[in-house]
Amino acid sequence: MDRLLLIIFLLVTLSGTAGILINAPHILEFVDQDKIIKELVDYIKSKQQA
Repeated sequence: MDRLLLIIFLLVTLSGTAGILINAPHILEFVDQDKIIKELVDYIKSKQQA
């Protein structure tokens, strides 16, 4: 009985994980972190000067 519950748990967990990854393709997109950091720093500097 314990092995059956383990198999059911693994199947539900793995299928849920796969479903999330398939429905969220933006997870694999490239993100230019340097650009985002520069924009944030510029925004903070402009707020401090105002």
